[in-house]
Amino acid sequence: MITEALSWIESPLQQHQHAKFIKIYGEITGYTLGQNSN
Repeated sequence: MITEALSWIESPLQQHQHAKFIKIYGEITGYTLGQNSN
């Protein structure tokens, strides 16, 4: 999964989608990458 994330970052569009995924994933798990949006 980490290797996939690194490959996504190579593309600005994919990076945006990855960040979007992280936000959704964070909401589901209650965990964000050091960013508390609540």
